[in-house]
Amino acid sequence: MSTHRGFPGLDRSRSRPGRVTGRLPIKSAATVSVAVCVAVLAFVYVAQTTILRDLTAKVTSAREALTEKEDVNQSLQFRIDQALSLERVSRVARQQLGMVEPEVIYYVRLHP
Repeated sequence: MSTHRGFPGLDRSRSRPGRVTGRLPIKSAATVSVAVCVAVLAFVYVAQTTILRDLTAKVTSAREALTEKEDVNQSLQFRIDQALSLERVSRVARQQLGMVEPEVIYYVRLHP
């Protein structure tokens, strides 16, 4: 029979009933394992929920910014169309540049 640290009668290979050996019983080990797994899963769930909420807020913010930019783009396109319209070009030519509409239009025919 082997002794443990000089204590006679303490057998490392066998345990006596009612004696604590430093090992958890199988049911306790399984319970602890399940509890740890549940805790890890709960942590992962909370982390993913938080990440999902953050991403949803970012998507909403990006959509709002996109809508604003599309409105500005539409307004600028309207101003470009107005600036390049033939009526405006004709008016600017007459009023600011002093041009006049021709009274007679001559056509020149080119021979092919």
